[in-house]
Amino acid sequence: MFIMNTKQIILSFTIFVLLSFTGFAQVRRYSQADTIRTSQGNIVGTSSFEITITEGAYQDRVESLLSQKVAFFSTYIELTIREAEAFWPLYNEYQNKLTAINDKQNKLRALLISVSERRIYMDDQAVKKNLDEYVQCGNSTNSLNLEYHRKFSDVLGPKKTVRLYMAEIEFQQQLIRALRGNR
Repeated sequence: MFIMNTKQIILSFTIFVLLSFTGFAQVRRYSQADTIRTSQGNIVGTSSFEITITEGAYQDRVESLLSQKVAFFSTYIELTIREAEAFWPLYNEYQNKLTAINDKQNKLRALLISVSERRIYMDDQAVKKNLDEYVQCGNSTNSLNLEYHRKFSDVLGPKKTVRLYMAEIEFQQQLIRALRGNR
């Protein structure tokens, strides 16, 4: 379950790529300029980057993939109706909390990269605060994984909990194979 953080990122990327390459998304581009400052705060230049945002049928495609995930997990884990009723609200709660932690960590990572590449200036105290928060996200992920591992084991038992972890891996591998065209 410790691997879930990386797997969550891979799954999100895979979904994005699937949607982008299959024509299920319209694309809108935004650009933003960054000011480059010296360590004294003097402006020495600017850089710009472009962000691609997908729209349109994206939400429909995500919902379809999530439905496929529910069906796959239910079959792979061999959930009974009673187990499914207890498991899915718990799993969704876990995914929402994990996504919130990952979003926060990704924003902090982007900020720290900008500081590291000297695209933005930040004093040492602010860098330390953001770096501590970034590291704390990893601790939060580990705590969340341990908490929900126990909850999943209580609902599913140890053997089906192992199947849950294997279902995560297998589902992502199937998405990657589908992306490559190797169904």
